[in-house]
Amino acid sequence: HCAAYHCDIDPHTDASRTSPFLFLSVFKFEERKNWRLLLNAFWSEFYAELHTTLLLRTELSAEATQLVAALRRDHLDACQPACRSELLPRVLLLERSLTAEELPRLYAAADAFV
Repeated sequence: HCAAYHCDIDPHTDASRTSPFLFLSVFKFEERKNWRLLLNAFWSEFYAELHTTLLLRTELSAEATQLVAALRRDHLDACQPACRSELLPRVLLLERSLTAEELPRLYAAADAFV
């Protein structure tokens, strides 16, 4: 079930697929990983009608979740009036730990690793 930016995806099933094309990024959420550039590039290059999703597998704090939401707002503000929230592609955060069996399935479910 997905709400806001959070998503509990089951990598075992195709039912977890939210779009025809799924980008996956797995990283520790810290500045040196340049997550801001990744998100801004994704939001600049794609739009909702293309049905693309970026799934971030990371361990986030509440502060980090707020940072992602703030960056999305900043991106929208910077491209006004051309951008509207509903036009941006989806970004989902998978925060729970995955087992040794689940992680390879998650990679296999993705169309591209970024």
